Amino acid sequence: MGLAAFGGPTVRAVACAVLLCLGAIATDVPVFGAADAEAQARSSVLRSQSRVISGAINRQIRRAFRPTLRVRNSAGDISAIAVGGQRRFLSVISEDGSVRVWDLKNGRQLKSIAARSTGRPMASDAGVLGTGQRTRSVDGGRRIVIVGGERGAMIWDALSGQTIANLRGHRGGVNAVRLSPDGRVAATGGADGTVRLWDTARGRQSAELRGHRDDVTALAFSPSGHTLVSGDDDGTLIVWDTRSGRSLRTVDGHRGAVTAIGFGRDDGAFFSGGEDGDVEAWTANGDRSRESWSAGRGDVTSLDVAPNGTVVTATDSERVTIWRSNGRRLQRIEDDDNDVVMVAFTADGKRIITGGEDGRAKIWDVDSGRFLAQLILTRDGWAVTDANGRFDGSTGGVGNVDWVGSQATLNIANFSEPYYEPGLLAKTLEAPQAIITQNAVSVEEEGVGVPPSIVIQSSVGTRTTQPGEARVTVVATDEGAGIQDVRLYQNGKLVDPARIVGDSTSGDRRSVAYGVALIGGRNGFRAVATSIEGIEGEGASVNIEVRAADPQPTLHLVAIGVNRYANPQLNLNYAVADASGFVQWAQRQGRRAFREVKVYELFDTDASADGITSLLGRLRNTDPEDVVVIYMAGHGETSGGNWYFLPTEFGRTLTLQAVASQGVASQDLRDAIVRMGAQKVFMLIDACKSGSMRRAFGGEADRKDIQSMSRTAGIHVIAATDKNQLAVELSDLGHGAFTYTVLQALQGQADLQPRDGVLKAMEVLNYSVETVPAIAFQYSEMEQFPTVYSQGADFQVAATR
Repeated sequence: MGLAAFGGPTVRAVACAVLLCLGAIATDVPVFGAADAEAQARSSVLRSQSRVISGAINRQIRRAFRPTLRVRNSAGDISAIAVGGQRRFLSVISEDGSVRVWDLKNGRQLKSIAARSTGRPMASDAGVLGTGQRTRSVDGGRRIVIVGGERGAMIWDALSGQTIANLRGHRGGVNAVRLSPDGRVAATGGADGTVRLWDTARGRQSAELRGHRDDVTALAFSPSGHTLVSGDDDGTLIVWDTRSGRSLRTVDGHRGAVTAIGFGRDDGAFFSGGEDGDVEAWTANGDRSRESWSAGRGDVTSLDVAPNGTVVTATDSERVTIWRSNGRRLQRIEDDDNDVVMVAFTADGKRIITGGEDGRAKIWDVDSGRFLAQLILTRDGWAVTDANGRFDGSTGGVGNVDWVGSQATLNIANFSEPYYEPGLLAKTLEAPQAIITQNAVSVEEEGVGVPPSIVIQSSVGTRTTQPGEARVTVVATDEGAGIQDVRLYQNGKLVDPARIVGDSTSGDRRSVAYGVALIGGRNGFRAVATSIEGIEGEGASVNIEVRAADPQPTLHLVAIGVNRYANPQLNLNYAVADASGFVQWAQRQGRRAFREVKVYELFDTDASADGITSLLGRLRNTDPEDVVVIYMAGHGETSGGNWYFLPTEFGRTLTLQAVASQGVASQDLRDAIVRMGAQKVFMLIDACKSGSMRRAFGGEADRKDIQSMSRTAGIHVIAATDKNQLAVELSDLGHGAFTYTVLQALQGQADLQPRDGVLKAMEVLNYSVETVPAIAFQYSEMEQFPTVYSQGADFQVAATR
């Protein structure tokens, strides 16, 4: 809970939770391991000079690496897109049968729903619509998704993905689906020539509208929802009064099928497009206006109308055109890489979204026709990239997108330091000035320097007979862009820089040697190096097998909860209860997966800054095979770009200066964790800054810091809220929505794929990010959308049997 959220009703705003499944955490420990201080100083000066020179050279050869973007495991061609819910939600339906719903305000995907059960997807509401063999129809709403297909239509909950209703009534397939502006009524158009209206809350048919002699191929509600226009396969348009179910007017609209219909800002006029390639403007009662024009060669495949009356059309001749309402052409969008089939305006009418056969939904500027950004949909998740190469996305989606050049193939996540931009989609649409990475140059057009290459050398080869010390040396070679940093990971965890026993530079090579402790079984080592620009090169890996029995791990649970603060206005309801929930989980189920369970508690007055740092320091002697779970619940705040957990003594002065002087800094937490012997650390922090202390998008810098921590240290991260959303406390559940969901996951609900009784960190993360939104909305009608960052090795955190 932030500093400004005092008191409140049963459902209270509390701190946003961050779940960190850490394989390791970066630290500021010096990177020199030699004992000779004078030699270290000389080496530091030489390396500093080398970096300055490398930086100068790099500026001259920036264009050396100009790659192209490649997508693996694409979800396939986009069948349809739609915007709805006051144009806040985007829906996309893909060749793989998935229906994906996006919140454009928050810039993230809410849900991916498998819609294969309805046959070929035809149309969808709350964000994604499908397509038929000839007709494409889309529509969107706030909470539900409706999809039509060969076997009818279904309604899904957009947050949980659960089926709400199966709409049965049409004799044949459903070709078009639309949702009324208030989301209470759905309209379906079928191959039987009927239009049917449905009560979305009950999933029941409320009216059957007859009048068409052929397949109904297109639908559109007016902004008030009082008028519905339908079009059919022979070009006929019918205007309906939805309150009475009466037909107001029937007109011959097109020479061939009606393929698209759209209203503007009011009920006064609408537009239609057809197989004849024409766009017709109509008055509300169905009279043809004087405006009629040809959209170009081929059928009109999609049409949308902005609030200001501007019209955008797509044709099957791959042409996207923006028009004034009188048919005067304003702009033509050129997309040489894609056959565009669907178009839609964003809320302000200044951007359009296109979807097509390359499986990407692209965003364009209306005035200039310039490409701005794209949504990349893969079977594993989603990513957003912009014209310069900035990116955002889910772990799985980002992992499927690469920059491919003649010198190297690099995942876009390798560009995180200079190019990761949390909330990129929302910023592109609403606030380009809020972009953090303002200086990012175009990767594809201007190019970047080639990052360092790297090799690993081991003193024991790849096999040894028993545990013990080994020397692992990482050699990085400057490929023209300098060497900024060299890192080594063991079993997914960052090797403590205090273990560096040698660091030298010779010519274009830097050699860093580590003294590491080998454990029984597999010891996986991975090394990376970054350029002066902060771009990570291709890594190197080596496995060292130790022929010894795998040691049995101990679970160490640290539970920290603060309800009581020095300032009573800051007091919370559920922080201690949430922390106690994890204690109960460990005591009841811990022995199923671990040899021993050790619990450490700090509640309320015991959770002082000194108490917290002292307790974490006690875990330094944990064994490498152990698992450490750290749960911290209370207030958190950001000051000077750094995040702080606020201990019980905080609150006498509510200033950012007091936050910095009294809070437990994230750097201190990282230092404590990196010194732990345990290679598997699972950390949950149920705390965040106050939304009132930040402007919109102001919290994105913290998300970038968390992503950087995840990537550089080998950490799995789930943030319970985006930006300045406030986490939800639920009296009915006795916990915050996020903590309740994570506990359910650990108790077995996340044991899904595979269902083997073993719960790993990624299973818990995936279940939580999918389930929290539905739980929060179900109990409070408040929004809460977790974000996951995942890096490093996966590991077991619980067992169900």
